[in-house]
Amino acid sequence: MKPYKTLLILLVFLVFLFGPSFFLDGPVKILPGLSVELPESGDLNRYLDNFKSFRSSHPDGDSPIIDSPTPEPDSALFLPGNLIPARHSSHLFTSDSGAALGLFIDSLRMRSGQTRIMYYGDSQLEGDRITDYLRKELRTITGGTGPGLLSPTMLVPYTRTAHLRSSSNWQRFNYLSYRNGEIDHNNLGPLFSISRFETGAGSSYKTGAWVRVAPSNSADSHAATYNKLRLFYGNLTDTLVINILENKFITHIDTLYPLAGINEYSAVLNNPRDIEIRFTGNNSPDIYGISIESENGLVVDNIPSRGSAGYEFSLVGRDNLRELYSSLSPGMIILHYGLNVVLSNRDNFKFYEEGIYRQLVTLKEICPDALLLVIGVTDMAKSDETGIHSYQNIPLIRDAQKSAALRAGAMFWDSWQAMG
Repeated sequence: MKPYKTLLILLVFLVFLFGPSFFLDGPVKILPGLSVELPESGDLNRYLDNFKSFRSSHPDGDSPIIDSPTPEPDSALFLPGNLIPARHSSHLFTSDSGAALGLFIDSLRMRSGQTRIMYYGDSQLEGDRITDYLRKELRTITGGTGPGLLSPTMLVPYTRTAHLRSSSNWQRFNYLSYRNGEIDHNNLGPLFSISRFETGAGSSYKTGAWVRVAPSNSADSHAATYNKLRLFYGNLTDTLVINILENKFITHIDTLYPLAGINEYSAVLNNPRDIEIRFTGNNSPDIYGISIESENGLVVDNIPSRGSAGYEFSLVGRDNLRELYSSLSPGMIILHYGLNVVLSNRDNFKFYEEGIYRQLVTLKEICPDALLLVIGVTDMAKSDETGIHSYQNIPLIRDAQKSAALRAGAMFWDSWQAMG
């Protein structure tokens, strides 16, 4: 699908996302055919009274139960009736389903500190094409800087947000590497891959490696501002020296010592135009990711998996993933998959529903404080002698994703319906 069409869908999603939060301060804004389903259709005043009562009586984000019915939604957005985040993500309260995203956005306006959205998907996300737009729009509300999580071995190193370059001795390992015996564990972290550098006689770099990151030409001022660097690593068996260069000048020199388990190294940056990280050591740790971000505001991570149907969450080490999610503390996790299933010539996608359901159940278990959103499969066409036609199984795949999301207590955005 053309990138501009995907962005158009996301624009509709953003309008819908912001809609509930507008209820508090002005007139209701509803797109024709895409309105939020409110409790007892038309009874907006009671909905507002309940919501305002919550805000006035629970300024610190306590978790009341608002007694109101939850009708079956009739729009592109579907939400479970029992999953509404309060201002502190560690609390949940039950309310009418139409308020969930509005409360999330409302919390972005008011909260201090950092909020993280981790956006997973297939190759539609490569190059930061969708997440760059989402990041820009939400940062008009929240602020925040940097491109978020990056890998030294990114498949698409030049994105709409950042340009990453690295030395030639890096290697990338994923679940297939584990299955094929190239690595002896599947502790692959939130990027579903780890990076290691080679050293010694067979490598062009005998004692280390480097990674450079700079804003791309299309990066906006927020994304091009680098305030903080976080390095997530594990399996460090030997001393590792880290040099950080900001605008080609060394500003940090630190030594990491062998430690078991997952570790984090962080450094405050002075808003450089570009940074370079030099690793010097005889053995590489497992690098789970490098995050360039800010202490406050919004961070949106772009995490594409080429050719994926979205099954990776249950394929990687669960304890490893749980610990890294705990460090990253995402407020929302978005799953945007489906196009790689379309070519499967079936008339029943129950298997896919169960696969996505397993991912969501896994996420709810290991990252219980995050709001989960599934974005359904978009349209996809093929051409023949009679013209261009949508694949007939797309509604079945959409239904499978929707059913999995609602069964698991996640939200669902119907991209296919939104496209008309």
